[in-house]
Amino acid sequence: MKMQTQPNHAPRSAARRRAGFTLLELLAVFVIIGVLGAALYPTIKSSIAGGKVAACEQNLKRIGEGLTQYNVKYPDKAWPTDSGVSFFASLITDRVWEPTAGNSKRLTCPSIAPKQLAPYIDYQLELEDWFLPENADQINGDYSTYAGPDRKRTKLRKFPASGKIVLMADDNDGGPNHDTATIALMGNLSTFRYELVTEQDKGTIPLDAEFIPVGPDSPVEALQNLTLID
Repeated sequence: MKMQTQPNHAPRSAARRRAGFTLLELLAVFVIIGVLGAALYPTIKSSIAGGKVAACEQNLKRIGEGLTQYNVKYPDKAWPTDSGVSFFASLITDRVWEPTAGNSKRLTCPSIAPKQLAPYIDYQLELEDWFLPENADQINGDYSTYAGPDRKRTKLRKFPASGKIVLMADDNDGGPNHDTATIALMGNLSTFRYELVTEQDKGTIPLDAEFIPVGPDSPVEALQNLTLID
């Protein structure tokens, strides 16, 4: 006669083991997360800044493509005749680009949200209405964080122009668009980075400067012919 064996049940005490963490364990987790966060913060911040610089370069390349379209549509002009923000806003006001929110966004540095600009804050204009032909007379530095060429000082006789001429760049008015670099669209429609550290090493910019000024008072000669107004 075979003896029946009883199933081997786990002790009842094991089945009642607690779930969750003690306060000490939670504190240890928080400390580890804090240490890792502090160690990674500079890398994360640098990556975000680098992404914004890359997005700005892509913006300017798209504007460069738009200026090529402008030249094809208006070969007798070659370039927009206005200065400052109105220079590149001509892509919409002169009907080369459609007046959409996406195209309006491309006319300002992506590091600065459109809702921080005056047309959104003061005039309550929808993005797609910012650069309509009927609004052309009021377009100025309130509408973009890019500066365009002063056409009285910048000679654009042929298309494309010299790669030494800056057509537009981050205006940095009231603070930098980017912490480490000022991005420019050149006359030959290439983009160029004016690196803050490089200019400081050359002695162009003081070592305590936080960004590169743009406009008539800029210590960088190529950026002196830029303006926000027509």
